[in-house]
Amino acid sequence: MFLFEVLSPQWASKLVEQVYIEDSVEQQFLKYALLAKAASYYIMGRIGINEIDVIDLQESYISLILMALPGYLDKFRLIIHTPGPWGHPSYPGEYVQKEFGVPAGKHIVSTIYALEKLGKAIVVSMKHREIISKVFPEFSEVFRPITNGIYLRR
Repeated sequence: MFLFEVLSPQWASKLVEQVYIEDSVEQQFLKYALLAKAASYYIMGRIGINEIDVIDLQESYISLILMALPGYLDKFRLIIHTPGPWGHPSYPGEYVQKEFGVPAGKHIVSTIYALEKLGKAIVVSMKHREIISKVFPEFSEVFRPITNGIYLRR
């Protein structure tokens, strides 16, 4: 894990003052685009992508990094914790096109984008797999449940 501190420009440092609290969809998109780009630059410039076996995307907010590192999709795993709509942000395609140069149609749902690109996702229990399969039925076969620290028989 690594942390970033945004010092300038002022508009960018303001984006990251609060987690999960934004004034608009555009502000939310810019926050996660900034995170995705900063993480990709750090990975490529400081660590080296070939030194990494797996990059876990905890929730789909960070899935914009798949646009920043499109040649390395085999390195990523999507881990979904939240079945509610707040865990699956969507953005106007024009934002994606402008920031990443990726055609995205009229709208992009970050979880669906990640599922389409990666073809699989980890969910945190069998029950969660049931629930998330109802949220994204077209991907029900790609969810792999793992235990999230709770094992009822123990």
